[in-house]
Amino acid sequence: MPCIQATLPERRRRLCPGGHRRRADLDRPVTAAHPRAGQQVRCQGAGRSPGVPCLPGYAGADQSDERFLREAQRSAFPLMVKAAAAVAGRGHAAGAADWGTEGGAVPVPGSEALASFANGELLIERALLNPRHVEVQVFADAHGACIHLGERDCSVQRRHQKIIEEAPSPAMDAALRERMGKCAVALAQAAGYVGAGTVEFLLDGKRFLSDGGEHPTAGRAPGDGGAHRHRSGRVADPRRARRAATSGQHEVQFKGHAIEVRLCAEDEYFTPYTGQVLHFAAPPASAFTVATPAGCLRFDHAIEVGTQVTPHYDALLGKLIAQADTREAAIDRLVQALGQTELLGLPTNRAFLAACLDHPTFRAGQALIPFLAEHAAELRETLLQKERSMAIPYGVAALFDPNAAGQGLPCPFPRPLRLRHRGTVIALSVRDAGAACLQLEAMDGAARQLHLAPPARWRHAVAPWTA
Repeated sequence: MPCIQATLPERRRRLCPGGHRRRADLDRPVTAAHPRAGQQVRCQGAGRSPGVPCLPGYAGADQSDERFLREAQRSAFPLMVKAAAAVAGRGHAAGAADWGTEGGAVPVPGSEALASFANGELLIERALLNPRHVEVQVFADAHGACIHLGERDCSVQRRHQKIIEEAPSPAMDAALRERMGKCAVALAQAAGYVGAGTVEFLLDGKRFLSDGGEHPTAGRAPGDGGAHRHRSGRVADPRRARRAATSGQHEVQFKGHAIEVRLCAEDEYFTPYTGQVLHFAAPPASAFTVATPAGCLRFDHAIEVGTQVTPHYDALLGKLIAQADTREAAIDRLVQALGQTELLGLPTNRAFLAACLDHPTFRAGQALIPFLAEHAAELRETLLQKERSMAIPYGVAALFDPNAAGQGLPCPFPRPLRLRHRGTVIALSVRDAGAACLQLEAMDGAARQLHLAPPARWRHAVAPWTA
Protein backbone atom coordinates (compact mmCIF):
# COMPACT_ATOMS: atom_id res chain seq x y z
CA MET A 1 0.00 0.00 0.00
CA PRO A 2 1.68 3.21 -1.11
CA CYS A 3 2.68 6.00 1.16
CA ILE A 4 4.87 9.10 1.20
CA GLN A 5 5.36 8.44 4.91
CA ALA A 6 4.08 10.42 7.86
CA THR A 7 3.64 14.16 7.82
CA LEU A 8 6.70 16.37 7.88
CA PRO A 9 6.64 19.21 10.43
CA GLU A 10 4.33 21.94 9.24
CA ARG A 11 5.90 25.28 8.39
CA ARG A 12 4.33 28.47 7.24
CA ARG A 13 4.32 28.93 3.45
CA ARG A 14 6.45 31.90 2.47
CA LEU A 15 5.54 33.46 -0.84
CA CYS A 16 7.15 36.08 -3.02
CA PRO A 17 4.93 38.93 -4.27
CA GLY A 18 4.08 36.86 -7.37
CA GLY A 19 2.85 33.97 -5.26
CA HIS A 20 5.87 31.71 -5.85
CA ARG A 21 7.97 30.24 -3.10
CA ARG A 22 11.36 31.78 -2.67
CA ARG A 23 14.35 29.67 -3.75
CA ALA A 24 15.58 29.61 -0.14
CA ASP A 25 12.34 27.91 0.89
CA LEU A 26 12.51 25.13 -1.70
CA ASP A 27 13.23 22.60 1.05
CA ARG A 28 10.21 23.54 3.16
CA PRO A 29 7.15 21.30 2.65
CA VAL A 30 3.94 22.96 1.53
CA THR A 31 1.32 22.42 4.22
CA ALA A 32 -1.42 21.73 1.69
CA ALA A 33 0.32 18.53 0.58
CA HIS A 34 0.43 17.05 4.07
CA PRO A 35 -3.14 15.74 4.52
CA ARG A 36 -2.81 13.63 1.38
CA ALA A 37 0.73 12.38 1.84
CA GLY A 38 0.85 12.31 5.61
CA GLN A 39 -1.12 9.14 6.25
CA GLN A 40 -0.82 5.67 4.80
CA VAL A 41 -4.55 5.20 4.18
CA ARG A 42 -4.96 8.43 2.24
CA CYS A 43 -2.10 7.56 -0.09
CA GLN A 44 -3.71 4.40 -1.41
CA GLY A 45 -5.56 6.09 -4.25
CA ALA A 46 -2.62 8.40 -4.97
CA GLY A 47 -0.38 5.39 -5.48
CA ARG A 48 -2.69 3.35 -7.69
CA SER A 49 -3.53 6.21 -10.04
CA PRO A 50 0.02 6.57 -11.50
CA GLY A 51 0.36 2.79 -11.78
CA VAL A 52 2.67 2.21 -8.81
CA PRO A 53 2.65 -1.52 -7.93
CA CYS A 54 0.98 -1.89 -4.54
CA LEU A 55 0.57 -4.67 -2.03
CA PRO A 56 -3.01 -6.00 -1.95
CA GLY A 57 -4.87 -5.12 1.21
CA TYR A 58 -7.56 -2.97 2.74
CA ALA A 59 -7.61 0.54 4.21
CA GLY A 60 -11.25 1.55 4.23
CA ALA A 61 -13.57 3.47 6.52
CA ASP A 62 -15.27 0.30 7.80
CA GLN A 63 -12.98 -0.73 10.67
CA SER A 64 -15.05 -3.63 12.01
CA ASP A 65 -13.43 -7.00 12.67
CA GLU A 66 -15.92 -8.63 10.29
CA ARG A 67 -14.86 -6.36 7.42
CA PHE A 68 -11.18 -6.89 8.15
CA LEU A 69 -11.72 -10.66 8.18
CA ARG A 70 -13.46 -10.58 4.78
CA GLU A 71 -10.71 -8.40 3.31
CA ALA A 72 -8.03 -10.60 4.86
CA GLN A 73 -9.51 -13.69 3.25
CA ARG A 74 -9.72 -11.87 -0.06
CA SER A 75 -6.11 -10.69 0.13
CA ALA A 76 -4.89 -14.08 1.43
CA PHE A 77 -2.59 -14.78 4.33
CA PRO A 78 0.02 -14.02 5.57
CA LEU A 79 -0.88 -10.40 6.27
CA MET A 80 0.49 -7.40 8.09
CA VAL A 81 -1.84 -5.35 10.27
CA LYS A 82 -0.74 -1.77 10.81
CA ALA A 83 -1.95 1.34 12.54
CA ALA A 84 -2.72 3.86 9.80
CA ALA A 85 -0.72 6.55 11.58
CA ALA A 86 2.16 4.25 12.61
CA VAL A 87 5.67 5.67 12.59
CA ALA A 88 9.17 4.26 13.17
CA GLY A 89 8.11 0.65 12.77
CA ARG A 90 5.65 0.72 15.67
CA GLY A 91 2.07 -0.46 15.43
CA HIS A 92 2.87 -3.43 13.16
CA ALA A 93 1.76 -7.02 13.73
CA ALA A 94 1.57 -10.19 11.66
CA GLY A 95 -1.91 -11.57 11.01
CA ALA A 96 -2.06 -15.34 11.60
CA ALA A 97 -4.23 -17.72 9.60
CA ASP A 98 -6.56 -18.27 12.61
CA TRP A 99 -7.55 -14.60 12.65
CA GLY A 100 -11.33 -14.42 12.93
CA THR A 101 -11.77 -17.97 14.27
CA GLU A 102 -12.82 -18.63 17.83
CA GLY A 103 -10.30 -16.91 20.05
CA GLY A 104 -8.76 -15.04 17.14
CA ALA A 105 -8.72 -11.26 16.99
CA VAL A 106 -7.26 -8.39 15.02
CA PRO A 107 -3.54 -8.46 16.02
CA VAL A 108 -3.32 -4.69 16.50
CA PRO A 109 -6.58 -3.48 18.10
CA GLY A 110 -7.83 -0.04 17.26
CA SER A 111 -7.66 1.00 20.92
CA GLU A 112 -3.90 0.37 20.94
CA ALA A 113 -3.47 2.38 17.76
CA LEU A 114 -5.56 5.19 19.25
CA ALA A 115 -3.50 5.25 22.45
CA SER A 116 -0.17 5.19 20.62
CA PHE A 117 -0.84 7.43 17.62
CA ALA A 118 -4.06 9.32 18.48
CA ASN A 119 -5.65 7.57 15.50
CA GLY A 120 -7.49 4.27 15.81
CA GLU A 121 -7.63 3.45 12.09
CA LEU A 122 -6.02 0.21 10.93
CA LEU A 123 -5.03 -1.20 7.57
CA ILE A 124 -4.01 -4.62 6.32
CA GLU A 125 -1.71 -5.60 3.49
CA ARG A 126 -0.17 -8.76 2.10
CA ALA A 127 2.99 -9.77 3.96
CA LEU A 128 6.04 -10.75 1.94
CA LEU A 129 8.14 -13.27 3.85
CA ASN A 130 11.65 -12.67 2.47
CA PRO A 131 11.85 -9.24 0.87
CA ARG A 132 14.24 -6.34 1.09
CA HIS A 133 13.17 -3.01 2.56
CA VAL A 134 14.26 -0.35 0.08
CA GLU A 135 13.54 3.36 0.42
CA VAL A 136 13.75 5.86 -2.43
CA GLN A 137 14.51 9.48 -1.61
CA VAL A 138 12.43 12.04 -3.50
CA PHE A 139 12.84 15.79 -3.79
CA ALA A 140 10.03 17.94 -5.17
CA ASP A 141 9.45 21.66 -5.59
CA ALA A 142 6.23 23.65 -5.40
CA HIS A 143 5.81 23.70 -9.19
CA GLY A 144 5.37 19.98 -9.78
CA ALA A 145 8.99 19.14 -10.62
CA CYS A 146 10.26 16.06 -8.78
CA ILE A 147 13.38 13.88 -8.88
CA HIS A 148 14.69 10.93 -6.89
CA LEU A 149 18.06 10.87 -5.16
CA GLY A 150 18.62 7.13 -5.27
CA GLU A 151 17.75 4.39 -2.84
CA ARG A 152 18.93 2.97 0.47
CA ASP A 153 18.56 -0.59 1.71
CA CYS A 154 17.10 -0.83 5.23
CA SER A 155 16.59 -4.59 5.43
CA VAL A 156 18.52 -5.23 8.67
CA GLN A 157 15.91 -4.37 11.29
CA ARG A 158 14.49 -5.51 14.60
CA ARG A 159 10.91 -4.94 15.72
CA HIS A 160 10.28 -3.49 12.22
CA GLN A 161 12.85 -0.76 12.99
CA LYS A 162 15.99 -0.50 10.89
CA ILE A 163 19.38 -0.54 12.60
CA ILE A 164 21.58 -0.68 9.47
CA GLU A 165 21.07 1.27 6.25
CA GLU A 166 23.22 1.39 3.16
CA ALA A 167 23.22 3.22 -0.13
CA PRO A 168 23.11 2.00 -2.81
CA SER A 169 21.26 -1.27 -2.22
CA PRO A 170 23.42 -4.35 -2.98
CA ALA A 171 20.49 -5.75 -4.98
CA MET A 172 20.08 -2.73 -7.23
CA ASP A 173 21.13 -2.33 -10.85
CA ALA A 174 20.68 0.68 -13.09
CA ALA A 175 17.50 -0.59 -14.75
CA LEU A 176 15.77 -1.47 -11.48
CA ARG A 177 16.82 1.84 -9.93
CA GLU A 178 15.29 3.70 -12.87
CA ARG A 179 11.99 1.78 -12.59
CA MET A 180 11.70 2.24 -8.83
CA GLY A 181 12.75 5.88 -9.06
CA LYS A 182 10.07 6.60 -11.66
CA CYS A 183 7.42 4.98 -9.45
CA ALA A 184 8.57 6.99 -6.43
CA VAL A 185 8.48 10.24 -8.41
CA ALA A 186 5.03 9.40 -9.84
CA LEU A 187 3.68 8.74 -6.36
CA ALA A 188 5.13 11.96 -4.95
CA GLN A 189 3.64 13.99 -7.80
CA ALA A 190 0.25 12.27 -7.49
CA ALA A 191 0.19 13.17 -3.79
CA GLY A 192 1.18 16.78 -4.48
CA TYR A 193 4.22 16.34 -2.24
CA VAL A 194 6.74 19.17 -1.82
CA GLY A 195 10.12 18.90 -0.11
CA ALA A 196 12.43 16.01 0.74
CA GLY A 197 10.63 12.75 1.49
CA THR A 198 10.80 8.98 1.28
CA VAL A 199 8.84 6.34 -0.60
CA GLU A 200 9.22 2.83 0.78
CA PHE A 201 9.22 -0.39 -1.24
CA LEU A 202 9.45 -4.09 -0.56
CA LEU A 203 11.81 -5.68 -3.06
CA ASP A 204 11.28 -9.39 -3.72
CA GLY A 205 13.95 -10.43 -6.21
CA LYS A 206 13.48 -8.00 -9.08
CA ARG A 207 9.80 -7.45 -8.29
CA PHE A 208 8.96 -4.50 -6.09
CA LEU A 209 5.78 -3.24 -4.46
CA SER A 210 5.07 -0.01 -2.65
CA ASP A 211 4.76 -0.57 1.08
CA GLY A 212 2.77 1.24 3.75
CA GLY A 213 5.56 3.44 5.06
CA GLU A 214 6.68 4.50 8.48
CA HIS A 215 8.16 7.98 8.58
CA PRO A 216 9.32 10.91 6.50
CA THR A 217 12.87 11.92 5.86
CA ALA A 218 12.99 15.10 7.86
CA GLY A 219 16.35 16.13 6.44
CA ARG A 220 16.76 19.30 4.50
CA ALA A 221 17.22 19.60 0.77
CA PRO A 222 20.49 18.23 -0.60
CA GLY A 223 21.69 21.75 -1.37
CA ASP A 224 21.58 22.45 2.37
CA GLY A 225 23.49 19.32 3.24
CA GLY A 226 20.48 17.15 4.03
CA ALA A 227 21.42 14.30 1.70
CA HIS A 228 24.95 14.26 3.06
CA ARG A 229 23.82 14.43 6.68
CA HIS A 230 21.00 11.93 6.45
CA ARG A 231 22.32 9.18 4.30
CA SER A 232 25.80 9.03 2.90
CA GLY A 233 26.42 11.96 0.57
CA ARG A 234 26.01 9.76 -2.48
CA VAL A 235 25.08 12.83 -4.54
CA ALA A 236 28.36 13.86 -6.16
CA ASP A 237 27.48 17.56 -6.15
CA PRO A 238 24.54 18.38 -3.85
CA ARG A 239 23.87 21.57 -5.79
CA ARG A 240 22.92 19.42 -8.77
CA ALA A 241 19.89 18.16 -6.87
CA ARG A 242 18.43 21.66 -6.59
CA ARG A 243 19.07 22.36 -10.27
CA ALA A 244 17.69 18.96 -11.20
CA ALA A 245 14.34 19.78 -9.61
CA THR A 246 13.78 22.17 -12.48
CA SER A 247 16.00 20.72 -15.22
CA GLY A 248 15.98 16.91 -15.03
CA GLN A 249 16.92 13.67 -13.31
CA HIS A 250 20.14 13.39 -15.33
CA GLU A 251 21.69 16.17 -13.21
CA VAL A 252 21.88 13.79 -10.24
CA GLN A 253 25.06 11.75 -10.10
CA PHE A 254 26.06 9.06 -7.60
CA LYS A 255 29.40 7.83 -6.38
CA GLY A 256 30.80 5.50 -3.75
CA HIS A 257 29.01 3.53 -1.06
CA ALA A 258 27.80 4.51 2.39
CA ILE A 259 26.51 2.58 5.41
CA GLU A 260 24.84 3.84 8.56
CA VAL A 261 24.33 2.03 11.87
CA ARG A 262 22.14 3.14 14.75
CA LEU A 263 23.79 3.00 18.16
CA CYS A 264 21.09 2.26 20.72
CA ALA A 265 20.93 1.80 24.49
CA GLU A 266 19.83 -1.82 24.31
CA ASP A 267 21.26 -5.29 24.87
CA GLU A 268 21.74 -8.05 22.32
CA TYR A 269 18.11 -9.11 22.84
CA PHE A 270 16.95 -5.62 21.77
CA THR A 271 15.74 -4.76 25.27
CA PRO A 272 16.07 -0.98 25.83
CA TYR A 273 17.91 0.27 28.91
CA THR A 274 18.02 3.50 30.86
CA GLY A 275 20.83 4.93 32.93
CA GLN A 276 23.69 7.38 33.03
CA VAL A 277 26.63 7.49 30.65
CA LEU A 278 29.72 7.09 32.86
CA HIS A 279 32.36 7.10 30.12
CA PHE A 280 32.25 7.98 26.42
CA ALA A 281 34.91 8.18 23.73
CA ALA A 282 33.99 8.68 20.07
CA PRO A 283 36.04 7.52 17.08
CA PRO A 284 37.77 10.21 15.02
CA ALA A 285 35.17 11.45 12.53
CA SER A 286 35.36 13.90 9.65
CA ALA A 287 33.01 15.55 7.20
CA PHE A 288 32.21 13.64 4.01
CA THR A 289 34.01 16.34 2.06
CA VAL A 290 37.32 15.26 3.62
CA ALA A 291 38.58 12.22 1.72
CA THR A 292 40.83 9.68 3.46
CA PRO A 293 42.26 6.40 2.15
CA ALA A 294 40.11 4.43 4.61
CA GLY A 295 36.93 6.36 3.77
CA CYS A 296 35.02 9.09 5.57
CA LEU A 297 33.22 8.79 8.88
CA ARG A 298 30.43 10.85 10.44
CA PHE A 299 29.05 10.41 13.95
CA ASP A 300 25.77 12.21 14.74
CA HIS A 301 25.15 12.11 18.48
CA ALA A 302 24.58 14.20 21.59
CA ILE A 303 26.35 11.89 24.06
CA GLU A 304 28.60 13.13 26.83
CA VAL A 305 29.66 11.87 30.23
CA GLY A 306 26.74 12.30 32.61
CA THR A 307 24.05 12.04 29.93
CA GLN A 308 20.88 10.48 31.34
CA VAL A 309 19.12 8.01 29.05
CA THR A 310 15.47 8.09 30.09
CA PRO A 311 12.49 5.85 29.22
CA HIS A 312 10.59 8.78 27.72
CA TYR A 313 12.31 8.65 24.34
CA ASP A 314 13.60 6.14 21.82
CA ALA A 315 16.72 4.17 22.81
CA LEU A 316 18.66 5.68 19.87
CA LEU A 317 21.92 7.29 21.04
CA GLY A 318 23.55 8.22 17.75
CA LYS A 319 24.24 7.32 14.13
CA LEU A 320 27.59 6.31 12.70
CA ILE A 321 27.90 6.73 8.93
CA ALA A 322 30.87 5.57 6.85
CA GLN A 323 31.41 6.44 3.20
CA ALA A 324 34.03 4.93 0.92
CA ASP A 325 34.67 4.14 -2.73
CA THR A 326 33.51 0.52 -2.33
CA ARG A 327 31.04 -1.35 -0.17
CA GLU A 328 33.77 -3.51 1.34
CA ALA A 329 35.80 -0.45 2.36
CA ALA A 330 32.71 1.19 3.91
CA ILE A 331 31.99 -1.95 5.96
CA ASP A 332 35.59 -2.15 7.17
CA ARG A 333 35.62 1.55 8.12
CA LEU A 334 32.39 1.22 10.08
CA VAL A 335 33.50 -1.94 11.92
CA GLN A 336 36.71 -0.12 12.85
CA ALA A 337 34.76 2.92 14.07
CA LEU A 338 32.47 0.77 16.23
CA GLY A 339 35.54 -0.85 17.77
CA GLN A 340 36.90 2.62 18.59
CA THR A 341 33.65 3.72 20.24
CA GLU A 342 33.62 3.43 24.04
CA LEU A 343 30.46 3.87 26.11
CA LEU A 344 30.13 2.66 29.70
CA GLY A 345 27.26 2.94 32.17
CA LEU A 346 24.53 1.06 30.32
CA PRO A 347 24.35 -1.63 27.62
CA THR A 348 24.55 -0.68 23.95
CA ASN A 349 24.26 -2.60 20.69
CA ARG A 350 27.74 -1.47 19.57
CA ALA A 351 29.25 -4.97 19.49
CA PHE A 352 26.07 -6.44 17.99
CA LEU A 353 26.16 -3.96 15.12
CA ALA A 354 29.79 -4.79 14.40
CA ALA A 355 28.93 -8.52 14.40
CA CYS A 356 26.08 -7.88 11.93
CA LEU A 357 28.36 -5.97 9.57
CA ASP A 358 30.98 -8.71 9.76
CA HIS A 359 28.53 -11.56 9.17
CA PRO A 360 29.16 -13.40 5.87
CA THR A 361 25.54 -12.94 4.76
CA PHE A 362 25.74 -9.16 5.15
CA ARG A 363 29.21 -9.02 3.66
CA ALA A 364 27.84 -10.83 0.60
CA GLY A 365 25.00 -8.31 0.25
CA GLN A 366 22.36 -10.99 0.89
CA ALA A 367 20.78 -9.65 4.12
CA LEU A 368 16.98 -9.59 3.80
CA ILE A 369 14.34 -8.47 6.31
CA PRO A 370 14.42 -11.88 8.14
CA PHE A 371 18.21 -11.52 8.61
CA LEU A 372 18.06 -11.00 12.37
CA ALA A 373 15.28 -13.54 12.86
CA GLU A 374 17.55 -16.11 11.21
CA HIS A 375 20.95 -15.08 12.53
CA ALA A 376 20.41 -13.21 15.83
CA ALA A 377 21.01 -16.34 17.94
CA GLU A 378 24.22 -17.06 16.03
CA LEU A 379 25.39 -13.47 16.46
CA ARG A 380 24.66 -13.56 20.20
CA GLU A 381 26.63 -16.78 20.63
CA THR A 382 29.57 -15.27 18.74
CA LEU A 383 29.53 -12.23 21.04
CA LEU A 384 29.19 -14.43 24.14
CA GLN A 385 32.21 -16.52 23.18
CA LYS A 386 34.21 -13.36 22.54
CA GLU A 387 33.19 -11.98 25.95
CA ARG A 388 34.16 -15.20 27.68
CA SER A 389 37.56 -15.21 25.97
CA MET A 390 38.19 -11.75 27.44
CA ALA A 391 36.49 -12.18 30.83
CA ILE A 392 39.40 -14.00 32.53
CA PRO A 393 42.32 -11.79 31.42
CA TYR A 394 40.34 -8.56 31.86
CA GLY A 395 39.00 -9.63 35.24
CA VAL A 396 42.42 -10.67 36.54
CA ALA A 397 44.12 -7.57 35.13
CA ALA A 398 41.55 -5.38 36.90
CA LEU A 399 42.53 -6.89 40.26
CA PHE A 400 46.30 -6.65 39.92
CA ASP A 401 48.22 -3.39 39.78
CA PRO A 402 50.37 -3.52 36.63
CA ASN A 403 52.76 -0.96 38.14
CA ALA A 404 53.30 -3.04 41.30
CA ALA A 405 53.42 -6.43 39.58
CA GLY A 406 56.92 -7.88 39.46
CA GLN A 407 58.25 -5.75 42.33
CA GLY A 408 59.88 -7.77 45.07
CA LEU A 409 60.01 -11.54 45.25
CA PRO A 410 57.19 -13.40 43.47
CA CYS A 411 54.88 -15.45 45.68
CA PRO A 412 55.32 -19.18 44.93
CA PHE A 413 51.84 -20.10 46.12
CA PRO A 414 48.78 -19.82 43.85
CA ARG A 415 45.90 -17.62 44.94
CA PRO A 416 42.34 -18.85 44.44
CA LEU A 417 40.16 -16.45 42.47
CA ARG A 418 36.51 -16.52 41.47
CA LEU A 419 35.13 -14.35 38.67
CA ARG A 420 31.50 -13.99 37.65
CA HIS A 421 30.45 -13.45 34.03
CA ARG A 422 26.74 -13.20 33.16
CA GLY A 423 25.83 -15.30 36.19
CA THR A 424 28.46 -17.97 35.54
CA VAL A 425 31.20 -18.38 38.19
CA ILE A 426 34.71 -18.98 36.82
CA ALA A 427 37.16 -20.51 39.33
CA LEU A 428 40.89 -19.82 38.80
CA SER A 429 44.21 -20.05 40.53
CA VAL A 430 46.64 -17.15 40.00
CA ARG A 431 50.37 -17.29 40.76
CA ASP A 432 52.83 -14.41 40.48
CA ALA A 433 55.57 -15.56 38.10
CA GLY A 434 57.60 -12.34 38.38
CA ALA A 435 58.51 -9.71 35.78
CA ALA A 436 54.87 -8.46 35.67
CA CYS A 437 53.70 -11.91 34.62
CA LEU A 438 50.89 -13.97 36.15
CA GLN A 439 50.39 -17.70 35.73
CA LEU A 440 46.68 -18.56 35.38
CA GLU A 441 45.10 -21.98 35.64
CA ALA A 442 41.41 -22.77 35.26
CA MET A 443 39.61 -25.63 36.99
CA ASP A 444 39.56 -27.61 33.74
CA GLY A 445 43.35 -27.58 33.68
CA ALA A 446 43.75 -24.92 30.97
CA ALA A 447 46.72 -22.70 31.79
CA ARG A 448 48.35 -19.62 30.34
CA GLN A 449 50.50 -16.67 31.23
CA LEU A 450 49.18 -13.12 31.49
CA HIS A 451 51.62 -10.24 30.99
CA LEU A 452 50.57 -6.96 32.58
CA ALA A 453 51.79 -3.94 30.62
CA PRO A 454 52.47 -0.86 32.78
CA PRO A 455 51.21 1.92 30.40
CA ALA A 456 48.07 3.81 31.42
CA ARG A 457 45.99 2.04 28.78
CA TRP A 458 47.35 -1.40 29.75
CA ARG A 459 44.04 -3.08 29.13
CA HIS A 460 44.57 -2.92 25.37
CA ALA A 461 47.66 -5.11 25.82
CA VAL A 462 45.64 -7.91 27.45
CA ALA A 463 45.25 -10.92 25.17
CA PRO A 464 42.09 -13.06 25.12
CA TRP A 465 41.98 -16.33 27.04
CA THR A 466 42.42 -19.43 24.92
CA ALA A 467 42.37 -22.87 26.46
